Amino acid sequence: MRKLGRPFALASALKLTSAHAYVEPGVDAGTLALVLGVLGAIVVAFAVILWHPIKRLFQRRKAGRRPGPGKKH
Repeated sequence: MRKLGRPFALASALKLTSAHAYVEPGVDAGTLALVLGVLGAIVVAFAVILWHPIKRLFQRRKAGRRPGPGKKH
């Protein structure tokens, strides 16, 4: 009897029903702000991660062009 009851309990727990609730218009704006905020955070994180190596590359390139002490162009 126990083995037979588990599939029925699982099926009844997973049964999808329609929700009878009111979703106000402000939820759309909040959801949009959340999605844009997360995407913006991901873009900024990648930019910060990539900025340091690019900055170091430009510093090395700039340091290679400087004349040493006592040298003129």
